[in-house]
Amino acid sequence: MDIKKYVTYDENGKAIFDETAFNADLDRERNNASETARTNTEKKLRKDIEAEIRGKIESEAKLTAEQKLEQERLAFEQERKQFNKDRIIALYQNSNLFSDEEIETFSGLITDNYEESVVTVNKLIEARKKRNETYEKDLTEKIQAGLPRNNGGESGNGGKIDTEIAKIAKSYDMGAKQEIVEL
Repeated sequence: MDIKKYVTYDENGKAIFDETAFNADLDRERNNASETARTNTEKKLRKDIEAEIRGKIESEAKLTAEQKLEQERLAFEQERKQFNKDRIIALYQNSNLFSDEEIETFSGLITDNYEESVVTVNKLIEARKKRNETYEKDLTEKIQAGLPRNNGGESGNGGKIDTEIAKIAKSYDMGAKQEIVEL
């Protein structure tokens, strides 16, 4: 600020200082300096805040992507477990040895370990087959012991034995499905 412009001389040559103009210009310069400092500080703060916000948004976006990946992984894992469970249930169904109620009950035994579950299913299937064979053998022996034997070519009694065995085997088939708990 040039002070000479606020000094004037009267007719006697005496210097007169224009304090009002000087104070007005000084206030204007202070306001400009203050405004500039405030503006620069705001710009700097805004830049810092924007950088901080941008960093947070990027980290949240990254975190969100990681969370999405984790959710997709969990969903895939759940689908894989359900697929394996369906495969195990199909093994039960394809054996034709278990009722729907038994299969539903056994589906609760299926673990997340597919191989372990297959071993369990195969053990149950083998146990049921063995039980059916043993029961059918015992039943056949009991029926044959209690029915008259086919003596030398009479076809009527042999057919009666076969019919009885078929009836008992059929009733056993229904009963065995209810007695699976004994395995």
